[in-house]
Amino acid sequence: MRKTCVTIVLLAVCSLLLHCSHKADVVTSSPVVVRTPAQLNPTEKDMVESVNRFSFKLIQAVNSEADPNKNVFVSPLSVSYALGMLRNGAGGATKTEIDSVLELSGFPANGANLAYQSLTTILTGADAAVTFSVANSFWSQRGFEVQSGFVEVCRKYFDARIEEVDFADPQTATDINNWVRDNTGGLIEKMVEPPIPADVIAMLLNALYFKGGWTYPFDSADTKPGLFRTSAGSNVTCDFMFKFMASDSLATGEKFAHSPAAGFADSQVIGITLPYGDHGFRMTLVLPRESISVDQLIGGLTQETWDGWMQSSRVSKPWFKMPKFEFEFGMKLNDILKSLGMNAAFDPNSADFSNLFVNTGSCISDVRHKAFVKVDEKGTEAAAVTIVTSVLTSFGPTIFDRPFFFVIHEVESGAVLFMGKVVDPTLKG
Repeated sequence: MRKTCVTIVLLAVCSLLLHCSHKADVVTSSPVVVRTPAQLNPTEKDMVESVNRFSFKLIQAVNSEADPNKNVFVSPLSVSYALGMLRNGAGGATKTEIDSVLELSGFPANGANLAYQSLTTILTGADAAVTFSVANSFWSQRGFEVQSGFVEVCRKYFDARIEEVDFADPQTATDINNWVRDNTGGLIEKMVEPPIPADVIAMLLNALYFKGGWTYPFDSADTKPGLFRTSAGSNVTCDFMFKFMASDSLATGEKFAHSPAAGFADSQVIGITLPYGDHGFRMTLVLPRESISVDQLIGGLTQETWDGWMQSSRVSKPWFKMPKFEFEFGMKLNDILKSLGMNAAFDPNSADFSNLFVNTGSCISDVRHKAFVKVDEKGTEAAAVTIVTSVLTSFGPTIFDRPFFFVIHEVESGAVLFMGKVVDPTLKG
């Protein structure tokens, strides 16, 4: 059940994350006129394209690092939100690299923040029959002053919960985990393990939650056990759901935007797309041809390939079977983000987060991601959390590589014993 499940889930991510409805308890900081995904302005369309380009980069990098015999499930949108909020605390090369990885380099100074804000409102209101929520939070160590501009951006554009806490207190880990649980419908319960390291001065989190019923549910009476050939070549028994697509919904050449179910095919894949709720969004399942492995398929994915599938005409696929599945996936993203070009943020000697804390140096120690998905006859439930951990670096290393002054003194009395300067440390006299 593993490899084809990987394909089913991975290629569904874009569909799941780009057409969504909002949970009632998430409120934007300022009123925004509700529009549909079809009414995106040019900047918002650019944001969707940026998230999608980042999505394909991320899934390819994650899949290349993951166990080839295990399922994979990620939310590139969650990672984009977390790093999109973090970029407001960065400066110099650190911000440039984050923007490049997120495909945001072309946005004006505050354009990305505005796009995240309005895109959230639009996507989370796309289908009243589906639940989808976006939540953000920023937790900082008590005693370290956070830049007021960063706090304002987090609140205004990301509707983030802002908390000043003591990370040494075990209750802080409990509070963060409770926030995670509450904003993922209980699907993800823990992201922080106490004790939190002493050098941690900030944690930034994004959480997504999705719950959608199939527009045309599967009949559980048709669900039967069957064999699934794994990537390792062995067979496992799992439950397969069955769907028959009525012939009157399969007109050749018709687009599948509002059809009960539809198929598409080319020389490399066979695909099925299924609607949720009021047709606001879909799951797209993509099965590679026998001559192509799922890893080869993922490795060659591009935005253009995806767009081609989404714009293709439907082909007649009167019936299909798909497995039920439920699993959790988690991964540390440090090395993956570095491989994509985000290096300075992790380097204590190079990181520039001068817009995050006042007079305090910091760098990123961890970016971790966890996601959960469940697909059955009724529909799909999914959640994801991304957590970015910031640690203290003071002001970075101070290198005495130019003339300097020094004093030798007694501490208690304050008596100065010696004073001097060094202009050339190689001189002996």
